[in-house]
Amino acid sequence: MIWTIRDLKIAYALIWFIYLVDTLQQTTTGNLLAWVTSDFSAHSLTAATTVVSSLLSGLLKPTLAKVLDTWGRPQGYAISVATLTIGLMTMAACNGVGMFAAGQVFYWVGYNGLSYTLNIFIADTSALKNRSLMFAFSTSPYLITTFVGGFVADAFLGGPGWRWAYGVFAVITPAITMPLFVLMWRKLKTAKEAGLVPVRPNTRARWERIKGYLIDFDVVGLVLIVTGSALLLLPFNLYTRQREGWHSPLIIAMLVVGSALTGIFVIYEVFYAPVKYIPYSFFKDRTIVGAFALSAILMACFYIWNSYFSSFLQVVNNLDVVQANYVSNIFTIGSCLWSIVTGVIIRKTGRFRGLALYFGVPLTILGVSLMIKFRQPGVNIGYVCMCQILIALSGGTLVITKEMAVMAAVSHQQIAIILAVEAMFASLGGAVGSTIASAIWQYTFPQKLQDYLPDEVKPELAKIVGSIAVQKSYHVGSAARDAIEKAYADTQRVMLIVTSAVLAFSIICVAVWRDYNVKDYKQVKGTVVYPIPPDARDRQLSLSTAATGSPILALPHPYLSAYTLRETSDSQYVIDETDAPKSALPAPVVRSDIRLSNFTELKSSETPAGSNNSAWARACRSPLSTVSWSASSPPSMAQLWLAVYVLFTIRPSVEHFRLVLQGNGASVLCAQVKAVALAVDHPQQVGGSESDSASTSHTTLLVLRSMFWQGAGSPFGPRSVWTPSESLAREGLALDTFPTTPLQHTMTVTSAGDPFNPQCYQQAWHPLRPSKPVPGTVVYSRYIPHLKENFSMIAIDYHNAEHLKLFHEWQNDPRVSQGWNETGTLDEHREYLRRIDEDPHQFSVLARFDDTCFAYFEIYWGKEDRLGAYCTADDYDRGRHSLVGDVRFRGPHRVSAWWSSLMHFLFLDDCRTRFVVGEPKETNNTVVAYDLMHGFGIEKFVDLPHKRSAFVKCSRERFFQICPLGENEKVVGGMRIGLVAKL
Repeated sequence: MIWTIRDLKIAYALIWFIYLVDTLQQTTTGNLLAWVTSDFSAHSLTAATTVVSSLLSGLLKPTLAKVLDTWGRPQGYAISVATLTIGLMTMAACNGVGMFAAGQVFYWVGYNGLSYTLNIFIADTSALKNRSLMFAFSTSPYLITTFVGGFVADAFLGGPGWRWAYGVFAVITPAITMPLFVLMWRKLKTAKEAGLVPVRPNTRARWERIKGYLIDFDVVGLVLIVTGSALLLLPFNLYTRQREGWHSPLIIAMLVVGSALTGIFVIYEVFYAPVKYIPYSFFKDRTIVGAFALSAILMACFYIWNSYFSSFLQVVNNLDVVQANYVSNIFTIGSCLWSIVTGVIIRKTGRFRGLALYFGVPLTILGVSLMIKFRQPGVNIGYVCMCQILIALSGGTLVITKEMAVMAAVSHQQIAIILAVEAMFASLGGAVGSTIASAIWQYTFPQKLQDYLPDEVKPELAKIVGSIAVQKSYHVGSAARDAIEKAYADTQRVMLIVTSAVLAFSIICVAVWRDYNVKDYKQVKGTVVYPIPPDARDRQLSLSTAATGSPILALPHPYLSAYTLRETSDSQYVIDETDAPKSALPAPVVRSDIRLSNFTELKSSETPAGSNNSAWARACRSPLSTVSWSASSPPSMAQLWLAVYVLFTIRPSVEHFRLVLQGNGASVLCAQVKAVALAVDHPQQVGGSESDSASTSHTTLLVLRSMFWQGAGSPFGPRSVWTPSESLAREGLALDTFPTTPLQHTMTVTSAGDPFNPQCYQQAWHPLRPSKPVPGTVVYSRYIPHLKENFSMIAIDYHNAEHLKLFHEWQNDPRVSQGWNETGTLDEHREYLRRIDEDPHQFSVLARFDDTCFAYFEIYWGKEDRLGAYCTADDYDRGRHSLVGDVRFRGPHRVSAWWSSLMHFLFLDDCRTRFVVGEPKETNNTVVAYDLMHGFGIEKFVDLPHKRSAFVKCSRERFFQICPLGENEKVVGGMRIGLVAKL
């Protein structure tokens, strides 16, 4: 969207006021919760009222994220506010604990949608190193509301009653949230008028749209997991209210059905769900898994020790509502204050793992363990406050660091869903914690009261258990009050012992995190303001941030050897081979004495003026690295090529960089590099002095990204390393023993026309094509750094049962068939692939990430294709059709990998290919947008027999000029024009 700095300042101010009202409401009503349940003689169900709301709101978070992304942030924001308000109104008008719990469900579902929208806005408009500070800023209203909430709650209790508290906020909340909605709506409207938001025409029938939503939101899986989890947890809260207890038919039925539905959910998600409930690929990353587990553990433990804490303070320590609010909110205010300190520390140091492992977790365990000793009758309240302070400091640390852990582990495009899943685990932990607290309280507290109460008071046992007002009605020091306080203390002791035991697992959760340095890791450069800043695509890493011990790159098939960076004592870097090659390398690519230096830039005073765009000035503005060696002979071309590969992996956005070669034989190596066109001499300043010319040594080169990615300097034969020639290798032949395919034209009638209909068949006069790849061979392979996976394409073999099965399943998927219209039987699909195999103008491939096939591509020569009749095609133009069959591999971070790789192959397969063409449907805004991102331009619109298409075209020069082979921003390739700018 078109957001200016002024707009962002207004938006952040409005967000702060929204959080101010929401936190005041939560602080106020939190102090009233025990009195609400007591009003219905159900004080023991205080924790139980939050179980369903925590569970449902948590499990809905991933789906809610998809809904908001699909329908739009302003619309989702408004719906969330409306749902939140309905919840407040329901709680104000409730006539029992059940209706109150239902109101909590509405409230928390709405509040989660509201906070999700606001958090994503903050994440989208802040750099990663600043993000912890901005999240801390968003929670700062707690510093105010903590002191006010108790007075407000006490005023309602002593005045109009607790119902009015919920009613008043049901009026205030919509009013305070409306200005931000208006601002968001205006910006959306402006973006639509500017053509930045694609129009999504409703070409499907209403039922088809509904069916699509049901599939995309995985409604079946959602219903199964929500119902199953609720039925599993609720019996632990309700069994004491059944006459037969655990033997009650209702309790047994809930446990059996809940277990069955949970099992069905697992089976459905693994084998049948067309769209998965959450991206399960997240669970392959140990940092993400550890952060998810930590979120669940922290929230579970918080609800165990905190659910009855306010009641404990009012009964055992004899505090009033205001005083109890101060003590119970020490955690809130302390964690908010300390989270700001944590944010500053992370911003300065770039590290967060150590803060969590050596400070946050130990302090949490210490604070909770000390509460076992100090939550007893007669203990000075100061000791209780001390424990709260310790837990607050640790909480402020862990809340920030766990969010930083999940955000640092994913790309910027995945932040929205990763935060939703992390919040889901936190809510699930809260639901489990509330269940444990409720179960312990309902089992232990009545029993202890039965043991300790004087005989004359025991007939009042049910009333004492059910109401905090009755508990406080007994005078301090009386036998009944002492018995109540002792029962409280014994029950709290059990809760705290359980909490301490569970917290021990948090050490493991943090220990498995990777030690990211977010100071130099940029997911977003600056703020999201339109137009996109010139450096928005520059994801600058350094060799130091890449030297983590994890592979920085791997060679393509068939070698697949992985390489890491290691820092030496003199701040230089050595490339180490970590995984041995699967096939013998033609030449060694690593040598232990070769050193790389970090990229350096000229000082601003030495940099040529921006108005000087000469070749010399552009070269001076590029970063510089040095490759040095200590041996008597220079590195081989293969070893220097790998060093260049590493440097372009570190800085994929630079068009060229300056390279200094230092060591014996540097001039010889320099001549070799220039001979293969991997680099050129550093340009000289026109009209400069001799000293200017001498400032760039004859061993200082300008390494060109466009030449590197076209295969210059490849040490693996005449073909580039990314396009292995397996077809010839299987015949025992080497490609370098043959000349380039000679130019000879021929006439072909292709399946793009109809050879049986003289009015429709298509003839093409085109060059004689080389034979197609042997089925089953790898035609392209490239390591994708931002995914840490290898992408490859294998020529499809229609005789291969597995290949045919994948094609058959994908084409019969309703999502795929909408675009391809090729549903059919297995035999029909075998025949389809056979025709393509026999058609000389095209061949098909399966695309893989690592060993998992996820997509099907058809690659064709443009001149012989149906499209050739609608445009002037060059002899070697190439085109492609594509489908993603496995929905697990959808998403911008995946598309940017395979889209660019497919185009890369089309240009590398034949060096005479000058253009890649395409004909996406004109209304398919998503595909057209991805084409524009990767260098295509729309030449015109063509009317094919079955659709009107945008004829798109990308030249070799433009593709290798922008080299969109990394993780791309949503902008027109090589420009700053935003394509899809969502809030």
